[in-house]
Amino acid sequence: MSEPLKAGPETFRILAARLQSIMKESLEIDLRHNEESLVYLDGYIERNKSRLTTHVGLVNLIGSFLGECLIVGYGGQWVEDPKMGWGVRVANEITAFPFNKVEKRFKPDGQFDSIASFYRSTPALLKHLRDKKEKSS
Repeated sequence: MSEPLKAGPETFRILAARLQSIMKESLEIDLRHNEESLVYLDGYIERNKSRLTTHVGLVNLIGSFLGECLIVGYGGQWVEDPKMGWGVRVANEITAFPFNKVEKRFKPDGQFDSIASFYRSTPALLKHLRDKKEKSS
């Protein structure tokens, strides 16, 4: 019997790759670490969330994939926050919490919590923080 996966960066990479494999094998969808794939996953969640009795496994798979998209797209690393849980630290300036975002996406009013928008907003947030720092200097 194999050991259960322990939360951490390597596990998140494995889960993200597992999601890619599942989507490829069962739906012939080739997920890449990009916005287009996150747009697809937004739609997938919206189409399927009402019929799912439990979605913890999907939150972990999709949250891991979203985190890996942030790392690949914007250069970040997994970090653990004692209060918020696992997140991705981007440009040593902001920490995004992909599992929390995906969890919100599955809620009844989750259409307002797009994971693609979450990803897409990262550069603007970084720019805003950098501009704010420049003005205060």
